[in-house]
Amino acid sequence: MHYHGQAELALIADQSTWESGEYLQAIRYHASDALIDAEGSLYQILNTANGEVSLQRLNKKASLQAVIEMVRAHAAELGACCVAKFSATSIQEAISSIANSADV
Repeated sequence: MHYHGQAELALIADQSTWESGEYLQAIRYHASDALIDAEGSLYQILNTANGEVSLQRLNKKASLQAVIEMVRAHAAELGACCVAKFSATSIQEAISSIANSADV
């Protein structure tokens, strides 16, 4: 998950984690916050009038290079060194690297 105006990313393992994560459902999201899945599909996070949160799949995909740049910025925010050297061969690999900051 990429929060508007922030370099730090949040990793959500799967859809059931998203649905069962009460803290994820309690946040008021900015219109520019986005969720990116392992294939690069982008989802807008919508706050409904009754306080619920839903995802709307957009007809856009993030490029591998854009995701790599987000992961680099995330790693730099966390104080990792040599982030410019980080690379990945797929979006799934780039996203998975967030789970283990030693990979970045």
